[in-house]
Amino acid sequence: MNTPTTQPDWFARNWKWFVPLAGGMALLAVVSCAGGVFFFAMHMIRSSEVHDMAFARASQHPAVVERLGEPVEEGPLVLGSVHVNSDGSGEADLQIPIKGPHGKAQINVEATRTDEVWTMHVLNVEFADPFYVIPIIPEP
Repeated sequence: MNTPTTQPDWFARNWKWFVPLAGGMALLAVVSCAGGVFFFAMHMIRSSEVHDMAFARASQHPAVVERLGEPVEEGPLVLGSVHVNSDGSGEADLQIPIKGPHGKAQINVEATRTDEVWTMHVLNVEFADPFYVIPIIPEP
């Protein structure tokens, strides 16, 4: 007498390619979301008023231009944070990399916002090699 043979279900037949594919797609989704959040945060910091003020003031300072050369350009990765509250107050702490034909440096800025006006308390340009700081605010 012939006994009917049961065929394994779909997953039992295909798990060897399905599990890595599903894992890879899940990993791709997580990396894409994290990258999206990172680039959105970078865009928000770079488009902030305090970032623009600090970069403009530091990149036009005569001592910075003399040391880096012209043009002074912004580097790729801005670090720090900018917080703006609903009442118009806020605070910012940024490290903005800059470069020129003669070297690289970093703009350090600490600022507060009151009545929708940013006030920078610390603004300096820090050079790594050799270590040297050009204070812009407070002015020497």
